[in-house]
Amino acid sequence: LMDVVFNLAPRINAVGRIGEAREAVELFTTNDTERGKQLANKFDRMNQERRAIDKKTYIEAEQQLLARYDPDQPCGAVLYADGWHQGVIGIVASRLTEKYYRPTVMISLDGDIGKGSGRSIPGFNLHAVLKECSDLLIGFGGHEQAGGLTIKRSNLQDFVDKFDDVVSSKLTADLITKKIKVEAILNFSDINRKLLKIIERLEPYGPENARPVFVSKGALPAGKATIVGENHLKLKFKQKNRTIDAIGFNMAEQLTNVLNPPAGGMDIAYELEENSWNGNKYVQIILKDLK
Repeated sequence: LMDVVFNLAPRINAVGRIGEAREAVELFTTNDTERGKQLANKFDRMNQERRAIDKKTYIEAEQQLLARYDPDQPCGAVLYADGWHQGVIGIVASRLTEKYYRPTVMISLDGDIGKGSGRSIPGFNLHAVLKECSDLLIGFGGHEQAGGLTIKRSNLQDFVDKFDDVVSSKLTADLITKKIKVEAILNFSDINRKLLKIIERLEPYGPENARPVFVSKGALPAGKATIVGENHLKLKFKQKNRTIDAIGFNMAEQLTNVLNPPAGGMDIAYELEENSWNGNKYVQIILKDLK
């Protein structure tokens, strides 16, 4: 699973975002070994390029967000710039939405036209907001949690103002308070194959059947915490005599916290999964939050 998450998937994803998606299909269908190697090497180069574009765009967008908005207030954010790559603005908007817990729209401008991608938070209907602003848009689409739009540059500032007004009128303090539904408080000693089998019986998971989240208290980071796959936090946690591997997707900003934990340990919220490495199966924690 880790090979897929950290090695294969990002390279296939990069092709779709900044290249030609049909080449990914060709990689999986070709019988020509040399052609397969050529495509794999090309995808690796494209992934490095995509990472550089993603990082640069994220830094610029975050700086703009903090300069123009107060993250402590109930508000959304419309961020825009000439030349932002359309293939990455959606994922950058998603990361900013997750970090600042606000509906966020990013628009890439090219000449007189801007194309945007937005993400929302649970319970807040982004599509409804775009509909209220539709008189200023060439077109829009999506659903409650994500959307896309096309806009004339001449309408951009009016759209920003209207979007901000509509979001501020609908967004409540309760909505911007991040919540995690916890099924149970567990000690590490409670985590075993029997529990994992019970959790497996609850599948398939989806919007109406979320994966169960558990909390353990007084867990201490053990060993060396590292950043992997650009923005993911990988480490181990120890509680009493039990140590468990953990990974936090898009939680790199928590590295400082785990390197300086409270003396009594940390409270961690997580999902459980069974992972395998070199034929050996083991339990892994998928971090959702920690403090």
